[in-house]
Amino acid sequence: MPRVVIIAIGQHDSSTYPGIARDKEAKIRWRTAYLDVLKRLREAYSDAYIVLTAMLLNHPPAWDEALFEIARERGDGGIRAYRYARAGSCTPGHLRKSESEETARELNAFLKTMDNPWQE
Repeated sequence: MPRVVIIAIGQHDSSTYPGIARDKEAKIRWRTAYLDVLKRLREAYSDAYIVLTAMLLNHPPAWDEALFEIARERGDGGIRAYRYARAGSCTPGHLRKSESEETARELNAFLKTMDNPWQE
């Protein structure tokens, strides 16, 4: 069983659920789908930390904010949202090698703030 599950979804959801910052109905539909995925992951990996993130790819801050809202609303200390320092401000396409390395360093530092996620 995994000790940590990282969900970096929502990135390409803007094509299916555009404008969640200004379209309340789109946000509700997206959140409903996201919460369903999160529920199934929690059922499958009951003891794992689940990290919600939206990566560096270009996206509006509303996506990151929605992840933090969901993490708070779930009230599950094992579900945490993380916002990268340059979240949403980088390439609109696929991450460059340097950006992938940047996210790896940040995510590694974030994981180290958790109670030993690798302990049996």
